Amino acid sequence: MQRVINYTKHNVTDEDIAAVVSVLKSDRLTQGPTVPRLEDALCKAVGCNHAVCVSSGTAALALAYLASGCHTIVTSPISCMATPNAALMVGLQVEFVDTDPRHGLMEDQRQFSHVLQVPIWLAGKSTTIPESACVIDACQALGHPVLGDALKWVDGAAISFHPTKVIAAGEGGAVLTNNPDFAMRVREMRDYGRDVETRRMVRLGMNDRMDEMSAALALSQLSRLKENIARRSALVDLYDDQLKDVEEIQRIPHSGLSTCYLYQVHCVGVDRDVFRKRLLERGIETQIHHPPIHLEPYYRQRFGYTDGDFPNAEAFGATVVTLPLFSTMTKEEVGRVVEAIIASVSE
Repeated sequence: MQRVINYTKHNVTDEDIAAVVSVLKSDRLTQGPTVPRLEDALCKAVGCNHAVCVSSGTAALALAYLASGCHTIVTSPISCMATPNAALMVGLQVEFVDTDPRHGLMEDQRQFSHVLQVPIWLAGKSTTIPESACVIDACQALGHPVLGDALKWVDGAAISFHPTKVIAAGEGGAVLTNNPDFAMRVREMRDYGRDVETRRMVRLGMNDRMDEMSAALALSQLSRLKENIARRSALVDLYDDQLKDVEEIQRIPHSGLSTCYLYQVHCVGVDRDVFRKRLLERGIETQIHHPPIHLEPYYRQRFGYTDGDFPNAEAFGATVVTLPLFSTMTKEEVGRVVEAIIASVSE
């Protein structure tokens, strides 16, 4: 029986393990020197002035929202549910706007006043940057070639180190910004609201710090960021070439400016549930990124959302499928996935 090819797979090397073990043998498992080293390395890798590491990508979003000083975010219903959930958890309001039906990116670029726009760099692809207050949800886009340039025009960006991402820290995230005051507010709020110098509480905050072990893993993996993205990009090109004549699925292009975090297609000539079931029977795991958030039971019940509220997002969410893609994936594994796709749509 053939091994199942999962839709994602993290890559932990001996060097990564040694970096974590080194921290475990030290006398500081938290609030030590490794988190600041990771923050400095992130600034150099991205091209920004400040990086504040926190406990998760969700925490990065929540703290960035609070640091912006806005009371409402405007975002897309096609995202990880962390994007709006983080706002609701810290007392902000959420408004959704519809998306491009093929790519799932925010389509409405009106200039909203007194709100924070949160564009999603879905699957590692950039989108238009609004001129009004903005925090980028770049949790899927660390390593994007224009992220550093984008930070010249926005309040900040949130990134994630979840194990499915291009580099991993188990859990963890960071807020990136060029604004020193914005960075300071995030630093204070991640540590109970304490002033960095005086250690006195000057605002309301929680413990959203990143631990030293996670930072060590992320720091070690960060050295392979460009290598991982290049490998993913080559696999995307391979998929594109081998799937170009399969009419039952529609490829979602990456257009060269992407971290290639996900490889997504639309089912246009085959039932998606049947397609995914047939692939799994052939040892190919798939995923859906992402079901429209406004149709989740909680959002329906609390806010009264219903089918048809955001038709483009719903059209995207109804047909999209994520195929396996990870940095250690081989050409042979891509070939297995493609063979399984062709067999599945031909049944």
